[in-house]
Amino acid sequence: MDWWFSPITQTALLVLAIVAVPAIIVFAVKQTRRQSARQREEELEFVERYGSVDRMLTEADIDRDKLRAIRDADRSGPIKATQLVRETLGVPLKLAVEFVKRL
Repeated sequence: MDWWFSPITQTALLVLAIVAVPAIIVFAVKQTRRQSARQREEELEFVERYGSVDRMLTEADIDRDKLRAIRDADRSGPIKATQLVRETLGVPLKLAVEFVKRL
């Protein structure tokens, strides 16, 4: 156990901590910014394409009967239907949830 207290080991651990902690923080910040940018991009696409959930309900090219069947199939149906709406129409999560609720 003497190697643990050696100056070389302690120095190596200190350098690792000094390098690793900022690297983890930078990575987390970049991920958050990337996610925020993607959300803004989805919202802009929605506004350009539909503008409102009511208009999306009337104009969206998606099989509503299939969505209702998926939504009403079981307890996880609304989640699956929401995922399908997001994949098909490329809209933000909140709007996809609202779309599925209003079907």
